[in-house]
Amino acid sequence: MLTAAVSAPTVCNVEPVRVPPPRRLIVEAGRTAWWDRTSLVVCHVGGSAVLLEAPSQVHLVADHERGLVPDGALLPELVDFTAFREAAILALGSQRPLDLTTWTGIHPARVTRRSLGLTALIPSPQAVQALADCLVHADAPPAAGINPAPLRRLAPVLAHAARSGQHERDPHPLNGLLLRLVGAGPGATPTGDDVLVGMLAGFHALAGSGADPGAAPAAEAIAREVTPLVHRTAAASGQELRAAAEGRFCSRVQHLVAGACDPVLAARAAAAAAHWGATSGIDLLHGLVAALAESPILTPHTLAASPLLERRSA
Repeated sequence: MLTAAVSAPTVCNVEPVRVPPPRRLIVEAGRTAWWDRTSLVVCHVGGSAVLLEAPSQVHLVADHERGLVPDGALLPELVDFTAFREAAILALGSQRPLDLTTWTGIHPARVTRRSLGLTALIPSPQAVQALADCLVHADAPPAAGINPAPLRRLAPVLAHAARSGQHERDPHPLNGLLLRLVGAGPGATPTGDDVLVGMLAGFHALAGSGADPGAAPAAEAIAREVTPLVHRTAAASGQELRAAAEGRFCSRVQHLVAGACDPVLAARAAAAAAHWGATSGIDLLHGLVAALAESPILTPHTLAASPLLERRSA
């Protein structure tokens, strides 16, 4: 009797199934979830971010180069941001909400929550000097449009006023400076707002170190006076300014703050900042340097060489 031959199993030359890495939406830790909504209204579409509106708040969904902003989100790395941006443009043009299920409708376990609080900062005099030196070269007036220099020059004045303690007896000088800055200047996030965010970042980071007892009161003084003024600027910028008053800062600002600790990092951070928006990176840096220059941690003679660090009268 013939029996069928049973052949031994062989290894087939088949490509293995490649399982893509998990899609992770990156959001700010500790904030109310909004990304699990099926749709949101598109307010604005920029080159590197899409502004979405939820009830009583706006949310910036940025590309990974721009980074995470307060109350915003970064799409999973496998998601094509250009395609998301194009879908947002179509939704904006048709005046219909943007369907989010394709982009953010993922399992909650695949959401990464990232803190936007600052780490404590002990500034390096050499690093702060490097940041100031970079500002000298980047501070040339623009060929066209509004010149941000007059607003930037208010940064050392405001930093000194916030630390002086004078505002506790008479808040008008501090409030007057803030009225001149909030919402003022060019850019989607105006120059004045960026200067204030950078300054608040410097004071908050110094306060966290415990080595500069005057930093926390300075941050609190600015926060107390600026919060009622955020309605004077654009919604997204005002939201970022409000977050800064609370001690929450976008990824880019965190990188700038880290640059104040190391001269090599300082040069890299300043070079990167020069390419953020029309003037935003340099504006942020002006505010940060002004706050750091007021700290007693830095010896006065170390920073005396930079005209940007001199206190100016308003």
